[in-house]
Amino acid sequence: MKTVSIMANQDKLHKWWWGDSGPSNSEPLTIGQINAALQAALASGVVSGKYGNKISAAGWNYAVLKFFIEKCTLPEPIKTVLIANANPRDGNYGVWRKHLDVKVSVNPHNSLRTNSPMSSKSPSASNTVNKNTLKELIAKLQKIILHGEINKGSIKNAIEILADLGYQYDDKKFPPIKVTETFVDTSGETPSNLAEALLWKLGKWQSYKDFAANYTNDDSEPTKQNVVFFAFAKHLKDRKNPIYDQHAIRALWAICGKLTATEGKKCKTLLFDGNGKWKQVGSGSVTIECYNLFVRHIHNLVSLDKGVTGGVIDRLLMPLGQAIKKSTKSYDEFHQLCGWPIDC
Repeated sequence: MKTVSIMANQDKLHKWWWGDSGPSNSEPLTIGQINAALQAALASGVVSGKYGNKISAAGWNYAVLKFFIEKCTLPEPIKTVLIANANPRDGNYGVWRKHLDVKVSVNPHNSLRTNSPMSSKSPSASNTVNKNTLKELIAKLQKIILHGEINKGSIKNAIEILADLGYQYDDKKFPPIKVTETFVDTSGETPSNLAEALLWKLGKWQSYKDFAANYTNDDSEPTKQNVVFFAFAKHLKDRKNPIYDQHAIRALWAICGKLTATEGKKCKTLLFDGNGKWKQVGSGSVTIECYNLFVRHIHNLVSLDKGVTGGVIDRLLMPLGQAIKKSTKSYDEFHQLCGWPIDC
């Protein structure tokens, strides 16, 4: 007998929202903005129709309607209207489209319930074990970097430990991109192929054109708003340039004792808010400075004779940075996880 997943589409959307591919944003957004963001989930097949078939337009309206009702904090009058139209028999599933300017917020991912009868440990006990393992791994990486003993084998071992903890580079989601140095900018005034059409539909057309310009222009410079995509464009043009994002610099900061105190303070400004909590994404006045220090330290870590390439380092930093953020809620917890002295 064929087994069909019973996870509701609104649950899939909520899981996607807080996953690596989603925006992970709990700040108030308009219903229209949330719908626009959810288009990426629709395009990538996160939701499905009956028996796993492609979801219909009505099915999508219903999934989004239930997402707003069950997974978001809504003004009471709007919530009442949405609930009244969720009846499968005579409801108006697209009623939320009449309220695109209303601001709501997506509930945090910790509201998702995980009741697995296969788990023999309580969540708190499991988290403690994982955090201790992560702390030991960070300490080990700090030591081998400090003593110049980093090699491909030590990185591979660290990647395997992170995979056991549930954090690993997703090759299915991010398949290898091979020959990129000879890419050609084909962007024009309007989309000319399917990939460009999808970016246009997702509202990313101008971002794509800016990205292409950064790839083709050797003299282009990053801005505080585009530094992550700027770094990726430069990586595609020359693989010696590292991939950069919040997870990568968080991981580097944790394991590279060669950062100066001033550089550490810049990382803190980039990644933590005024209350010492993780920001949703890196931001602030030091954005470009942090990218530059990241590039400098990554280049110092690269050791081709030991098999340590930029690509090898990237496969470590991404899951490590994700693990650190998920395992700590504040700067104090991050500081403790890294085992730094109190006055550091």
